[in-house]
Amino acid sequence: MTKRFHGNPCWYELATSKGSLQSAGDFYGKILGWTVEDAGMQGFDYHLAKSAGDNVAGLMVMPEDVADMPPSG
Repeated sequence: MTKRFHGNPCWYELATSKGSLQSAGDFYGKILGWTVEDAGMQGFDYHLAKSAGDNVAGLMVMPEDVADMPPSG
């Protein structure tokens, strides 16, 4: 079990541009040691990241209806 500290974030959300979801998952996998897999949601590109077996983050493609939203993580 992972040691928990008061005040540490427990979930991250990443919104990335269309076509960048796989490369974003690869990047965070290398940097943070996460494993990233498709969440299996029909009609929605959403991936889940795990660290030491625990879900820690969600990665998604920015919705088209928010074109003025910059990619963020």
